[in-house]
Amino acid sequence: MFINNLTPDQQGYLLSLCHAIAAADGNIVEAEQQILADLKSQSHPNSPLPDDPFSKLEDHFDDHKSKVSLLLELLGIAYVDSHYDESEAGIITRVADKLKVNKALLSDLENWVTRQMLLVKEAHVFMEV
Repeated sequence: MFINNLTPDQQGYLLSLCHAIAAADGNIVEAEQQILADLKSQSHPNSPLPDDPFSKLEDHFDDHKSKVSLLLELLGIAYVDSHYDESEAGIITRVADKLKVNKALLSDLENWVTRQMLLVKEAHVFMEV
């Protein structure tokens, strides 16, 4: 949803971090696989995947818009299976800390993604009627 706010280089970091979050609980579910595929298809074809997505992360996300866009995408994949696992939260907190995003903003982003997921579920109910 916010991947278009990111440069090809930033998209590579996003893809690597999303994969880490999807695998964090030891089980990549179908919904997570779908988001990974969707993000990859929306990314620049030459987006470089960093060997260590935490290395120099703050050098690649130096403006507020890109930081928030990254975190919203990461939270989206973390919440897609309706279970925000402690290991997923740990990765997102680590990213937020490296990017110097304060805890209040991170909490607001988590709340926004939670509400968005509820609205998506409600839309699916409408489609099944």
